[in-house]
Amino acid sequence: PELALGLDDKSEDIQKLTLQKLGSSSMKKDSSVIAKVEVLVAQKSMNAKLRAAAIGFLVKNGNSKYEAIYNTYIKDSSFSVAAACLKGLMDLHPEKDMELAKQYGKNAGGALAQLCNETILKKATEEDFDLVTENFDQMPLAQEKIGMAGDYADYLDKVKDLNKVKKGIDVIIKMRNKIPSAYRKFIDPMMQNMLEPLGKSKGEEIKQYIEKRME
Repeated sequence: PELALGLDDKSEDIQKLTLQKLGSSSMKKDSSVIAKVEVLVAQKSMNAKLRAAAIGFLVKNGNSKYEAIYNTYIKDSSFSVAAACLKGLMDLHPEKDMELAKQYGKNAGGALAQLCNETILKKATEEDFDLVTENFDQMPLAQEKIGMAGDYADYLDKVKDLNKVKKGIDVIIKMRNKIPSAYRKFIDPMMQNMLEPLGKSKGEEIKQYIEKRME
């Protein structure tokens, strides 16, 4: 296929872009394309982002024969590579995704931390409150954390202990207070929309607590 020619390009950026496009097309099942990607992954010397993209392509095929590759490269020093492998293992073993997220989320950063945190947030119960809250609190202030704040607020809605809910609200406000004041006019309405349903769900005590903390 013509698009697959980009895999032979000398530019790793073009190879990466080609992998992303192929993975979103019907050609991701093409045997000749898959063979080329398998050769790419097997190369010992490779840019981490390119290896992550190549493994990510294999993940989209959902073939269990790549599990050995995932188990090998999940120990890679690159969080992007490790995240691609973890996604592969989670797709093959969805019943273990929470267990895997807890296992590989320790001391993780970048894409790996984001995947682990997102997975834990979706599956967490009240018993996981300390883990979920610590993970969210320790995330660096970046777009990923701001984007995940809504998921964390949704998680708090599942928590019955109001003291824990308040602690969770404090963590969200702590994040908001670290954002430069010049951007608050954009952030505060988003925070209000995020926390308002929580106040309605948990009752007057939490509603007033949110209003006070947002002052």
